[in-house]
Amino acid sequence: MNWHQKCKAVLEVICFVLSHLLCVIVTGHRIEQIPEVPLVLEDKVQEVKKTKEAVSVLRKLNVWPDIEKVMRALWLPLILTTRSYKCLHH
Repeated sequence: MNWHQKCKAVLEVICFVLSHLLCVIVTGHRIEQIPEVPLVLEDKVQEVKKTKEAVSVLRKLNVWPDIEKVMRALWLPLILTTRSYKCLHH
């Protein structure tokens, strides 16, 4: 592999990583305090059985605030729809 091919390969990798980071940021995720993106965890994390333990791991990784944001975004429309359905049919 000559010098030009190496430079091209490095630039392609940089563009790939930046494009994925940009997609994550544009969709509104907060990644400032996350150590690395994509977040790579040890296999030991698969041993977690309880939700409380999983939340603890996610808090240590500074990922929990973003998960709470996503949960609010998913649950709020569901709650509003359920309430309006109950109001209409009762």
